[in-house]
Amino acid sequence: MPKTISKSWLLFLALVGILAVAACGGGEEPEDVTFDLRIADRGIVGAEPKMEVTQDDEVTFNLTSDEAASFHLHGYDHELELHPQMPGSVTFTADVAGSFPITIHVGAESGGEDHHAKTIEAPQEMSVSVSAAPDDKSGANLSIATTGLTFAPDKVDQPHVAGEGHAHVYVDGVKLGRVFANDHYISDLKPGERTIRITLNANSHEQFARGDQPVEATTTVVIPGEAEEMPDHETSASEPTEIDLGRLTVLPR
Repeated sequence: MPKTISKSWLLFLALVGILAVAACGGGEEPEDVTFDLRIADRGIVGAEPKMEVTQDDEVTFNLTSDEAASFHLHGYDHELELHPQMPGSVTFTADVAGSFPITIHVGAESGGEDHHAKTIEAPQEMSVSVSAAPDDKSGANLSIATTGLTFAPDKVDQPHVAGEGHAHVYVDGVKLGRVFANDHYISDLKPGERTIRITLNANSHEQFARGDQPVEATTTVVIPGEAEEMPDHETSASEPTEIDLGRLTVLPR
């Protein structure tokens, strides 16, 4: 007579099968991991976080800096312009395992002209104008008028589409960041006359131009108050410096 298998034994075998399938399924699901980094005096404020994730995790860096700087995650080649008035963030999928240096560039490489030196031909109707008014908190309210351009914040880093893009804002030749609306506020400007420049850029970051003439607008604003002495690290702005902030370790999944 054939032997009868008990229900408890069948349940045990089913459980073993489920565990075996789970073990072969690659482990835990990818996670969303966020690192909040505050950069001051050319280093990370507070204890340096353990920047470790697992392959295929969705990683976000939220960044602030006390001076103009270019954030660079090597290997993945993600870059971001930072300024005291404009924090920024970078989000990506960590699909490559390894150890990747994180640095900031300060000095000549982070200020002055835009890193995206290439231009793209602008349509004849495209133009921009800007006006600025100071407030009572050492900031300025910008009013930006454009023709022939629709702000497309959800299309940044994507291929060029005619009539879409964003603006870049500069104060005294230093790029603060991107602008995606006609009204924009800049905080913590130094007292005195400040020069503000707005350029129009494609989704892929090239600056719109007609021939050799970029599509841009400039205005000045006077910020009330007494001029302050610059911190020591701002006096050497002509000397570009790369500063190591740590490493992002991406573990194999």
